[in-house]
Amino acid sequence: MLSLSSVTIALPAADVTAARDWYTRVLGRPPNAETAPRVYEWELVPGAHLQLYTDEPSGEGATLRFGVDDLDAAIAVLREAGAGVGARHRYGDEVAFCDFDDPFGNRLSLYQVLD
Repeated sequence: MLSLSSVTIALPAADVTAARDWYTRVLGRPPNAETAPRVYEWELVPGAHLQLYTDEPSGEGATLRFGVDDLDAAIAVLREAGAGVGARHRYGDEVAFCDFDDPFGNRLSLYQVLD
């Protein structure tokens, strides 16, 4: 079983600056962080985040990202359950992550905030 610490809904935007400005107006405040270049994130309520990232039109929709305390353990659980797990990536000393596909064709993601 996965032990979740947070959830992020990631939305692609061809014009991420315009999307950031729109969500700033709608949410009434700027993003809490720019977690990577041109990746903007709001904490909506404790443990639930909205993330905007730049993307060329790809036809992909939103991605649900599960935050975990132990990425390697979560990957093992998913592999045991038959999920197609992609490569593990790291963004600096801040976050490690990987994408995975559930058996129903949905693209999802895991991430671990690094200490």
